[in-house]
Amino acid sequence: MRLLVLMLIFVSTLSFADTKPQPTNTQPINVEYQQLQKLNAELSILAKEATSTTGSSLDVVRLQLLNKNKELRQTLTDLIDDKQADKKLLLKQVEQQIKFATEAEKFLQTKVERDQKDLDKAKDTDKLVALKALTESRDFIILVLNDEWENYQWMERLGKPQPNSVKALKKNIEHRLDFMSASLTFGSQALELNDKQIKSATGEELKALQVTQILSQR
Repeated sequence: MRLLVLMLIFVSTLSFADTKPQPTNTQPINVEYQQLQKLNAELSILAKEATSTTGSSLDVVRLQLLNKNKELRQTLTDLIDDKQADKKLLLKQVEQQIKFATEAEKFLQTKVERDQKDLDKAKDTDKLVALKALTESRDFIILVLNDEWENYQWMERLGKPQPNSVKALKKNIEHRLDFMSASLTFGSQALELNDKQIKSATGEELKALQVTQILSQR
């Protein structure tokens, strides 16, 4: 939840009011369009509310903001499937989602790097908490990458493919997979060494190795 709040504090500076759907003279207002308009208005209100809210109330607002954006994405999916929908309107909405996801990923990557440093310098008693924060940050990046991929699929279906952006995203994912593979190998080797050491350790050394063992397993 703490990470969610931090992420949404950052991305809420992106104004959803700027993408409020405007009906055209030739495009009939259907149920999905009305829902999209409603969700954009609600997102705009929540984003403004977040700038003046503090404490536990801020947690609630940020969670509402994220959930509301998920609703908007589902509505976008429905409209993109409708061949009669206003493509110009949908393109503007998807471009906003691309911006949202890009900024969120940048923020979260910075958060991951900071969490990794905190883990490296944390005391043994604090390492599990620091590891949880790092894992949470990485999990959120995966969700954002999924949204980014869907955004570019939408753009292609709307007749405005983004091949360079897709290529960059694939390269980004491949890099992350390589890092994950290396991390798993390193963790496995560390765990193997730790298992050998823990068999003969006693006292404080044993306690330290047990903490290291838990970290390596996770």
